[in-house]
Amino acid sequence: MDYQTAWKRQTAKLAKKKKPPTPESAVLKAVVQVLNHWKIGHVIRVNTGMIRAGEFQERFLRFGEVGHSDLLVELKDGRNLYVEVKRPGGRLTEAQQAFLSRQLARGCPACCVDSVADLQAYLTQVGLI
Repeated sequence: MDYQTAWKRQTAKLAKKKKPPTPESAVLKAVVQVLNHWKIGHVIRVNTGMIRAGEFQERFLRFGEVGHSDLLVELKDGRNLYVEVKRPGGRLTEAQQAFLSRQLARGCPACCVDSVADLQAYLTQVGLI
């Protein structure tokens, strides 16, 4: 196979590739902006994870509850709204499902969204907007 044929095949493969999915960070940013715009409460970004610490980075420090939602919104009526944000097509982990289920069982509004439209539909359904 000559160089030109190889080049044509490679560029044809690249042209056929699908557009990459919207990253979760972009969805999260849009959701936070909309929540702040609607002014239904105070929006808090909740980070969970683990870091290395110590003089020689010999220890691991875990912070946040495993499975906690990405956003905690302190509603004006005193309740909390928990919002887990996923990229379109993203799935909840078992820990995230368990966390949201616990919040719903306590009577707190909790949802998983992958777009601003999903969030708006949920908030309308529960009567927050």
